Amino acid sequence: MKRWAILITLVVVVFTTWQLSTLASRVRATTLLSDTPTCAYGGTVTSRVMLGNREYTTSAIVSHNGQFEMIEYPNGVTIITTPQETRTYRRKTREIEVKRAGFEPRFPANYEPRWVGDGVVAGQRAAIIDIRAKHGKNSSKRIWVDKKTGVILRTEVRDCCEKVRSSTEFTRISYIEVKALADSRFAKPEFVDNSWVTVTDSRANDIALAQKAVGVHIALPKSLPAGYKLAGVNVQPCPCCPDRKVAHIRYSDGMNSISIYEMSAKHNCAKSCKTSCKSKDCEIMRAGQANVTSVTRNDKNIIIVADIPAGELKKIAESID
Repeated sequence: MKRWAILITLVVVVFTTWQLSTLASRVRATTLLSDTPTCAYGGTVTSRVMLGNREYTTSAIVSHNGQFEMIEYPNGVTIITTPQETRTYRRKTREIEVKRAGFEPRFPANYEPRWVGDGVVAGQRAAIIDIRAKHGKNSSKRIWVDKKTGVILRTEVRDCCEKVRSSTEFTRISYIEVKALADSRFAKPEFVDNSWVTVTDSRANDIALAQKAVGVHIALPKSLPAGYKLAGVNVQPCPCCPDRKVAHIRYSDGMNSISIYEMSAKHNCAKSCKTSCKSKDCEIMRAGQANVTSVTRNDKNIIIVADIPAGELKKIAESID
């Protein structure tokens, strides 16, 4: 009996210690992420994305003055983010896309941060934090946060199987005085003039408008993983056949998204574009960073793209009329 009592006591002690350690790591991570950095900085970031078995790399120059952020890509795309909106300037098409949403939260309510260690990025000491979903096996993030300033120096996005699918990292960063980066610098890029066209965000959640444009009844799924909410409904050209309209229904849990594409089955891509909605050559079906499934319901084809387990994807597909 004494042996059992000692064993039970040891188990309780170990479990309690583990709980306290877990709680401490959560508190530490939450404290580091609680406030958005108000310092000014500039630097170079490198992003890597895995699509299938291929890795794509790009770099950008980042400027931040505590309120506004500018990201300048070498391909002529510049993104300026304010607390109220995000503006994307595309030099090739001379368009300005405006999205009525500013900076995203450091971690969504459906996710839980946990400190897992320390490291160094771009010469700065950083705390390493995992951000994981409270429910289910969604993709997760691992971020490196500057211990002094709270700036996120590196981000890794991992799929539901823990494989790194993309990363963004500062290769160079310099902290400067806020007054050195005036707000006027973030008004618009120097190369933009009055001839540019402004395009507002089309995600108006207007299902009736989408149905009219696509020509089929748009149905929403009755089953979704915990934490996901409708984020938008818009109409866009089919990636394979630009003359074909596709309804894009997007759900988000704050960090990850589920994309549902609904389109008329009468439009035969195989004739005009040499592919079909169930072919491996379909541009939507080739989404290399996520699981994909397709179904046919009466007069329409449905394609669902999401970085969630295949079983969850199947439940969503089966719940759409």
